Amino acid sequence: MPFGLITFQEELRIFTRVRDFYRRLYPKITFSEEERMLQHSDIGEVLYTYAGDETQPLAADRHAELEKYISRSHVPAIILKKGKTLILLDGHRRLRFAWRNRIPWKALMLVPGKGRKFAIEETVMGRIADMY
Repeated sequence: MPFGLITFQEELRIFTRVRDFYRRLYPKITFSEEERMLQHSDIGEVLYTYAGDETQPLAADRHAELEKYISRSHVPAIILKKGKTLILLDGHRRLRFAWRNRIPWKALMLVPGKGRKFAIEETVMGRIADMY
């Protein structure tokens, strides 16, 4: 597996860690979990958050190389679902790939029981449809 890609089992472990982190960070909020297949139109509405190396000069080359493997991975993305708003937590390359290729993609969602502002919202760069 190329550097930067993970297996389905690893993504499930990441989801568990993210869920536990959010529960510790926001102890007064109950979080539930949801699994959903995102269609192309859903993916376009996902709010894309800062992913780290997006602005590095070689990021585009690296992404092109990884996309060859992403098409076979089918590892879900991790999303924070606030009402109808979907905020990407993990799986940036996978959802970009799905958007560009107009294919559905599975998402594991962390759903807060009540509305509040989350720190991750400060890193939103825009909707996937507007960016890619």
